[in-house]
Amino acid sequence: MRIAVLAALKKEIAGIVKETGLSRPFEPCPTFPFIEGSFRGHRLLVGRTGAGKVLAAAATQAVCLSFSPEAVLLCGTAGSLSRSAPPLNVVVARKALAHDADPAVARWHHTDSRLVEDLAATCRELRLDESLNVGAIVTGDQPVFCGEKRRELAARFDAVAVDMEAAAVVQVAELNRVPVAVVKAVTDHADRQAESDFRRNLKPAVKRVQEVVLHFLAHLQD
Repeated sequence: MRIAVLAALKKEIAGIVKETGLSRPFEPCPTFPFIEGSFRGHRLLVGRTGAGKVLAAAATQAVCLSFSPEAVLLCGTAGSLSRSAPPLNVVVARKALAHDADPAVARWHHTDSRLVEDLAATCRELRLDESLNVGAIVTGDQPVFCGEKRRELAARFDAVAVDMEAAAVVQVAELNRVPVAVVKAVTDHADRQAESDFRRNLKPAVKRVQEVVLHFLAHLQD
């Protein structure tokens, strides 16, 4: 199976690169720092998109055109919009939407149901049942560091988390008819303490989401 694993930040994929042993640059796509190789019988591409919807969309389209993936997996970190999803919880997205888009055109884009269930099963196998949230993610081009904004997003969209890439990646994969999934670990509550919480929780959150991704890849069936 051909699988592309994407994340916004280098820190969010470094452990995956190390554990999978990938080292070959993906030359057909020089714009983005992707590498490829084989892992557990799958052809795997791992790469950093950069932060924000434009870069995430461009990277996903580049991957779809040059790598022809059978699945795209976006991983990384997010801010929580729900008190039921505290820092270090894992969020698996059923759908994603750009919360800062014109309401007249904004719509939900759905992830692949089989991949969602496989990721949820992976979390249960890792005994993360009580730390698992399956639901919606909303995406915007600016980080949310305001409790009022967090409450507004939670009320408008009934979403579990907020990030800066998911809706773009899911939409582009959807347009290319490629199954897509999103798994994020929570770093903060998207409030006025978010910056300090992000710095404090980034390392353990990244470790957790990478553990989920690696276990998922190791047990994924064609």
